[in-house]
Amino acid sequence: MHPDPLDVVGMMSTHVSTIVPGSWFTDAQTGWTAQPFGHLAALDWLHGHVPWWNPYEGIGSPLAAEIQAAALFPPVLLFALPSGSLLFHVSLELAAGLATWFLLREMGLSRAVATVGGILFGLNGTFAWMPHEPMNPVPLLPLLLLGIERSYRQPERDSGWVIVACALALSILAGFPETAYLDGLLAAAWAILRILQASGGARVRLAVRLAGGGIVGLALALPLLVPVAAYVPHTFVGGRGAVGFGNMHLGPLDSPLFGMPYIYGPIGSFRAGGSVATDYWGSVGGFVTASSLALAAVGVLGSRRDRGLRVMLTAATGVVVAWTFGVRPFSYLTSVLPYMSHVWVERYVPPVWELGIILLACYGLDALGRDGRARLSSGVAGVLAIASGVAMVAAKAGGVAGAIARVDAAAHGFFLATVIWAGAMVVLVAVLGALGRRNWTVGAVAGLLLLDAVVMAGLPELSAPRSVTLDEAPIAYLRSHLGLGRYFTFGVYHSDYGSYFGIAQLDDTDLPVPEAWATEIRSQLAPNSNPVHFDGVQVASSVGPSPAAQVLSHLQAYEALDVKYLVAPSSPPIFGRGPVYPDGLELVFRDDFATVFALPHPRPYFSTSGPGCVLTPSGRNAVLADCRAPTVLVRSELDLAGWSATINGHSVPVLGYEGLLTSVRLPAGKSTVEFRYAPPHIDLALAGFLLGAVLLVGIPTTNRRRRRGGERPGNEPLERADLPAVDRLGDLEPDDPIPPRSVAREGGLEPGAP
Repeated sequence: MHPDPLDVVGMMSTHVSTIVPGSWFTDAQTGWTAQPFGHLAALDWLHGHVPWWNPYEGIGSPLAAEIQAAALFPPVLLFALPSGSLLFHVSLELAAGLATWFLLREMGLSRAVATVGGILFGLNGTFAWMPHEPMNPVPLLPLLLLGIERSYRQPERDSGWVIVACALALSILAGFPETAYLDGLLAAAWAILRILQASGGARVRLAVRLAGGGIVGLALALPLLVPVAAYVPHTFVGGRGAVGFGNMHLGPLDSPLFGMPYIYGPIGSFRAGGSVATDYWGSVGGFVTASSLALAAVGVLGSRRDRGLRVMLTAATGVVVAWTFGVRPFSYLTSVLPYMSHVWVERYVPPVWELGIILLACYGLDALGRDGRARLSSGVAGVLAIASGVAMVAAKAGGVAGAIARVDAAAHGFFLATVIWAGAMVVLVAVLGALGRRNWTVGAVAGLLLLDAVVMAGLPELSAPRSVTLDEAPIAYLRSHLGLGRYFTFGVYHSDYGSYFGIAQLDDTDLPVPEAWATEIRSQLAPNSNPVHFDGVQVASSVGPSPAAQVLSHLQAYEALDVKYLVAPSSPPIFGRGPVYPDGLELVFRDDFATVFALPHPRPYFSTSGPGCVLTPSGRNAVLADCRAPTVLVRSELDLAGWSATINGHSVPVLGYEGLLTSVRLPAGKSTVEFRYAPPHIDLALAGFLLGAVLLVGIPTTNRRRRRGGERPGNEPLERADLPAVDRLGDLEPDDPIPPRSVAREGGLEPGAP
């Protein structure tokens, strides 16, 4: 399989073949922003440039401050490699799995249980369905919880608050604040629980350590937070700026994401009444498997470990799910929590309840091998899960699935297969869990959990292309002829992929976009377009002019922004069949896939307000000017706070030109003009980052040296790290005494352990 967004979202494919119908992602942002911007950011880093600015989108816009590019997130470097999008995705899955493994070990669970839990969360529903920006902070949630848990269990060590600081900083740098915010709610509940459970002075020390970790984490994230804070007030965010956006909730149609996620078929595959079940695929952001859900019930009902944490996880998961489905009074959280009314909760909160259910399932797996109450609850959990599934199918979900099946017979097979699979998983888990404490039964339950996770997470990948034919000839033509100019596309080489190939295009599909640029689109370029989707395809009103008609009626405005070429599909020909084309358009390239037209009078990237100058550009940020008289140099790049310029090495003010472009005043004679962009106040942000880095490294180092200086040979204190780990499924309860050496030799402990 070849799950590369460039093949499908990039609109470069002349042929695509898949095994299973549908798509391998639920949101085209996988290609619209994640891949092209990530690739550009990675190349900037590799060329020694901090990715502050993107000159290839629109008339230029901030790259790091755009947030979704995740330009300052270390794994973004993987986008520079072949199949970088896939490698980036896999790296996050691995990180999530490992972080969950360490978290479960810190919680006192065995290596076997931790391994199962790590795999389950590494293959969670959000990773399976949303391989774009919302998944970026997901691995940092278990890492943040690990830092909190280690601070609670090992208060004498600095590693806990250090992990908190790193996890918080990376969650912010990951490029999707909505997911990071929602993840932080579970982390806050976890921290409050552990602070309340600590005793005496330890409670205050734990609170101080966690607060200190949070402050250091924010300091480390300042290189992103400061540019974002300076940029966002000058942006257009479309519907995301509307208060009440967070009041969108899931309904009965969406209930199959708990255990039967493919009851409607693969992602976006089958149609009912002529339209995809968009109410489902357009709203959901993840799922849990039926076996995990059944075993989570065992963890709630049958485990005896860490009662406080299990109660908190059960309550938090239940509240979040109820909130997601708009159940009152939990739905009021949207209006109570700061800024939550702007967050698409139903879409971006699934990692919270996915992790909660998986952790509870691990408690259930741990208890099955040694606790009669857990074995009894296994049967109860199975009955509850099956009853819930029957209710789900009997409700609206079953009706919609039936309607899809009536239109497309193949959908009926997916409906039956999903229901049978989920039912079989639940029955097998319940029966095996109730059999007893035989090791093979517990191992079989673990195997079922993993099999279920692999199948459910792997199914979308079968909708990825296995055979693709790409047409890169138009890109080669543009690269060799465009120079510093721009092109505008009508869906071919979809908007933002100019950033991927390093050629400037006027289109953009982004959020947020600069307010001045959004105003220019609506007033001068395409009044019937949404500035968030200015892609030559989408229109604001179906009864208004088409994208092609808007370009022709505003052709001079496009030429004024250095647009040299229009790229259109060869079939159907949107500008006619020629040989004469409207408004002076000239056919310069054509193949079976795309057609390129040259505009008659494009304005050059560098120009002057008056005659008498010879301009010799050296890239987009430098030009040699030889002018007979003083004049104004106009540069076809967005005027935004942060631009600076020098003439012959001396700083000069950057002026706005027509409220949109950058310009400087040129003296007579020869001038070497150079432009540079850096976000406002970035020096202060970098100073804060350095301070945070010094604290992150300096405090643990100082404490370690102090401890070493206070140690006396033969009189070292026995710390938790010196105690042996319990490796079998359910050897000890948290408060059990350490068993004698004879028990240790049977497998619970290493021989000779204290």
